[in-house]
Amino acid sequence: MNRHLSLVYNTAFSITGNRADADDAAQETFIKAYISLDGFREKSSFRTWLYRIAVNTCYDIIRKNGVRNTVPLETVSQREAAKSGEEDGAYARGLLNCLSPADRAIITLKDIDGFSYKEISKTLKCSLASVRVRLHRARKELIRRHDENKN
Repeated sequence: MNRHLSLVYNTAFSITGNRADADDAAQETFIKAYISLDGFREKSSFRTWLYRIAVNTCYDIIRKNGVRNTVPLETVSQREAAKSGEEDGAYARGLLNCLSPADRAIITLKDIDGFSYKEISKTLKCSLASVRVRLHRARKELIRRHDENKN
């Protein structure tokens, strides 16, 4: 657990968009992984298997809590900057929070956690082509949001 905690938490935070849900998601992920450990068949890496649980747990929390897919960028950016004193990091988190949970997940897995396309394909249970298309669209959306915010 200690080996994967920070990455699972950071992924959960990126997908859910807030610390409370990220805490819940990380805790639930490790509980589910522990309970299901005998079901791990090594068809993929342990990391991929664990992240699949984390992503699904985040989606469950978002559905349960009715979390909105988008958050006003200015609100998140200003609130986070005030708390952390890190304006650039807050702005990036604000941009990420403006994306849908699915787009946040794919950006997080590739650009933040450094997963390969193959690992993302296994984690999200979709084809390699789908990963490439979804990642391209999510990145385009980030650029669009950034451009909108500049104006």
